[in-house]
Amino acid sequence: MDNWDEVVKKVGADNMWNINEAFLRQQEEAGKTFYLAHDPDDPEVANSYYLKEIDWLRSRGYEFEFDAGAGLWRAVKK
Repeated sequence: MDNWDEVVKKVGADNMWNINEAFLRQQEEAGKTFYLAHDPDDPEVANSYYLKEIDWLRSRGYEFEFDAGAGLWRAVKK
């Protein structure tokens, strides 16, 4: 998102996570599949929000598998 920092400044870092968490919860309840563009275990690409999302998914029982056909990591609930 090009204006991510601008949005964070307007709503605050804590509120931004609350928005992200609510979105993740809504998507999970709707049965959506989660895909990640970056390796969830690569510390060089992980920022604080990304790590929070990964941690949230893991706390909900998800593990990550690389989908070579799509070139993405897929969260799979175990």
